[in-house]
Amino acid sequence: MGNGWVMPVDYRQSCTKFQGWKGISTRAIKCISVNPANDNYFAVSSSDASVTIWDVRNLRTTGSHRAQVQRIPLSRTVTSAYYNHISGTKLLTTSMDDHIRVYSSDTPGDQLELDHHWYHNNHVGRWLTNFRATWDPKCDFRFACGSMSYPRQIDLYTIYNNRLSRCDLVDTLQSSICSLAKFHPRRDVLVGANSSGKVFVWK
Repeated sequence: MGNGWVMPVDYRQSCTKFQGWKGISTRAIKCISVNPANDNYFAVSSSDASVTIWDVRNLRTTGSHRAQVQRIPLSRTVTSAYYNHISGTKLLTTSMDDHIRVYSSDTPGDQLELDHHWYHNNHVGRWLTNFRATWDPKCDFRFACGSMSYPRQIDLYTIYNNRLSRCDLVDTLQSSICSLAKFHPRRDVLVGANSSGKVFVWK
């Protein structure tokens, strides 16, 4: 939420019983990602220039600091933070300090350590949706992000044997910036979307 609260939603309950957790962030929350391997943990990226990891088992309505497992400070707003979909041991962040970062741990809930970071122009301007680097749900080593580069493209990254490589998806039909990129959950398909209402499908 914009006030720094997080509200868990259980569709089995009445909406009048939903209870938010305040104190998660001092500023607007940009992204929440629940760890797929252990749903007791979730990551929050925020306008307060940080990524925080929380243990839902220790949370109360006061947002107790005992529930905060880790805080990763950065210099600018963090627009997204996503756990990888299979092992839940990697966290992918996109920040307005013009960097994409990959953190990792041995098991879900352990302290995350910075594995990779590199320059990526994330200043899309006030009229476009912020870039959000996202994982391929079918594996733990591939992710994609929109790009400000010319010609217009989507950046596709792979981490293999702890080495990072990039492939640029370029086509003359893509004449504008794709702020969002999303992988198909089962097929080898990537979809990019722009602010003009166009969707580009890569196979």
